[in-house]
Amino acid sequence: MTSPDYPTIMLYVEIEGINGFIQLIKEIQVVKDNNDWAYFESIAGDFGIEGFNTINLKVMAEVAMNVYHNISAEGNN
Repeated sequence: MTSPDYPTIMLYVEIEGINGFIQLIKEIQVVKDNNDWAYFESIAGDFGIEGFNTINLKVMAEVAMNVYHNISAEGNN
């Protein structure tokens, strides 16, 4: 499994909208701050992607947060 890239995250934003993406980032930040990935561990298998696990979810979360910070920085310029 490869990590998601910028276009993949932007597709998510296009589908879910910026408010949905911002809510996702807030949820990811809370999970990361508390280091409580139990919820994500419980749903990792539900994606039906072979080899997809919590580590992949953490990578996706980091990419999403980086994209969010880049979007925020662009909006402030």
